[in-house]
Amino acid sequence: IAPRLMAAGADRDLVYRIDVESVDISTGMSMPIELTMPRDCDLVGAEIKRLQVAMLALDPLMSTIDRKIDTYNDRDMRTFLEPLGRLADDTGCMITGLAHFSKRADADPLNLVTGSRAFTAFVRSVIAIARDPDDKHCIISQVKNNLGHLDLPNLTYVVQSATIETDEGDCKVGRLHFTGESEKSVGDILADAGN
Repeated sequence: IAPRLMAAGADRDLVYRIDVESVDISTGMSMPIELTMPRDCDLVGAEIKRLQVAMLALDPLMSTIDRKIDTYNDRDMRTFLEPLGRLADDTGCMITGLAHFSKRADADPLNLVTGSRAFTAFVRSVIAIARDPDDKHCIISQVKNNLGHLDLPNLTYVVQSATIETDEGDCKVGRLHFTGESEKSVGDILADAGN
């Protein structure tokens, strides 16, 4: 991740990684464990406030969901999503989650996110990405926005190779390069694909 941030020109002093440890009170021994939501919401919220974090990226989103939650059940998913919504409201921090499309045929990107429909029903904004098979660019479309304009353009980009010097030697990474706008949306690509 660090070389990709460097390629994008990010100020890495403003980027943090969340590591979670479980501490045995009787022995004082700690053991690294996975970040799990909603279990860790309060601790994450305290760090967001302490560091004045503007955006929390859950990548991939599915890996942060408590294993007891059925990700295909709307009611179960609300037990994951509602605490995240409260966390965002309480801290003023934008929370983003990366999710993938399922393999079923559908032209509506909101129906294709793997798991429960609650993922896209609960959130305030959804941005979808798909590769345009006609011109080899990727297209980014806003497919939902409850808080702002719905008429934003579809943007196109390519991923270009970049070499970044690190303390461990040169590292080849992909760097996103915006190339313009497209009349075609992600929904159009999905409809054209038919599967």
